[in-house]
Order: sequence, then C-alpha cells, then structure tokens
Amino acid sequence: MKEAVLTLKEIPQTGLEAEVISPNIFSGKSLDELRDLRIYAANKEVTLDTFFEVGGSTSKKPKDQRIIIKGDTSRVKRIGQEMSDGEILVKGDVGLHLGSRMKGGRIIVNGNAASWLGMEMSGGRIEVKGDAGNFVGSAYRGNWIGMEGGEIVIGGGAGSSVGACMAGGRITIKGDVGEFLGVRMRGGLIVVDGIIQPRIGAEMLAGSIIVNGEIRQMLPSFRKEETVEKINFPDLGFVIENKRFLEYIGDLAEDGKGKIYIKK
Repeated sequence: MKEAVLTLKEIPQTGLEAEVISPNIFSGKSLDELRDLRIYAANKEVTLDTFFEVGGSTSKKPKDQRIIIKGDTSRVKRIGQEMSDGEILVKGDVGLHLGSRMKGGRIIVNGNAASWLGMEMSGGRIEVKGDAGNFVGSAYRGNWIGMEGGEIVIGGGAGSSVGACMAGGRITIKGDVGEFLGVRMRGGLIVVDGIIQPRIGAEMLAGSIIVNGEIRQMLPSFRKEETVEKINFPDLGFVIENKRFLEYIGDLAEDGKGKIYIKK
C-alpha cells in the first residue's frame, strides 16, 4: 500500500474544509497535484500545501492508498468524506464530520474526534482511540436517515445523540455516553460499556442497544419483557452468550419495536 503523508504546518485560526483528503481523490495524482488540491479556510479557497507539507507516494487505485496525517487537526473538517476505499490514519485529534457519508475503507484516529463522526455513513470502518463528540453515526439536521452500514468503534466516551436516526451498521463505545443515545433509531446496533445518561432510546422505532454498563434513567415508555442469555446479530457478526440481560421493548410512545438489553 502506498503512503501519502500530510504534516500540518500550523493550526488554522478558523476551521479548514478539507474533504479532498481522501484515498479516492489522492490516488492517481502526483505529489504536485496533491499540493494544488483546493481546500477552504473560512470563506477563502487555498491550496492544500498552504497548511500541509505533502510527501510520500500515491497509488493508482484508492484501495492501495493510505493517507497519514500528522499534527493537531482538530480544526480540520470533513477528512475522508464520502471515501469508498483505502485507509486514513490520523496521528492526533481530528475535526468535525470525519468520515461523513463514508462508503468503504478504513479510518483510524489515534486521538479524539469532534462531532458528526461517521454521519450518514453506509460502509467502511472508523476507529477512534480516544473520545468522540456529539451525533456519532447520526443523520444531519433536517434528515431522518442516519448511519446505514459500516462500523464505528470508540475507545473512550462520546457525547449526546449518538446514533440519532441510525438505520443500520454497528457502533461500539467503550466509555460513557451522553443523553439521547439512539434517539429516533430505526435499525442497526449500538453497544456501550460505560455509563449512559438519560433518555436512551427516545422515539426509538427499531434497532437494538446493548448496555454492558449502567443506565442513569430508563424511559417509562419501554416495556420490560424477559431475561435473555443470548443475543445474536448474524448479519453483523455479533453474538453474546452466557450473560444475562434484561430486555426492554419501545419506544411505545411511538409504537416502536426497538430493543434495549441491559446487563444484569
């Protein structure tokens, strides 16, 4: 796999819009062509090499392209947007909309990720070693369909409205999560190992949430069903056996059929 290396020269005063940082766009281009790619600093169009040193090499096809990003890119937005193949490795923090509408490939973040991570993604895998912000795997404002496929794994915690309007795929969070987890969820799977703040599953229509940690408050519009010892999602390659979970169905206020499993 060929590796293109971007090193941030300076932290921008305002956010950068850099959806061109993608294996789909980098592959097939020379380093000089990469340096001349256009990004936006506030409302000003600039070249990629205005803020990044560009090195390494490029491949002919996206699937053979890895992009390594060095430096604090917490103000750099839309990295990996709509990518369908290849790999991006961020050696630090990263900004808003990482992997938005992602279709395939892999993104790894060694630091923290800002809000709207994996927004409306349909394929691929995103791994964040640290924490993530709000609206992980969610629909954008005004839309009703969020993440439809792929996988997001967060090693730390996440903010509010994770999986909002989620329709498919899988989100795994090792740490704590904010309010409104799975709000208006209609498909897919969310697994949380930490503490979950109130209003989990509000307006949930379908899909499943597995809680290995603690729920601070359960909505009264969920009905307790039974205790189960096996949870199986063959289409996602996910099975839990020999552990006891309380199963709840809801949100009944929306005639929902979603399921929340809470470990006993």
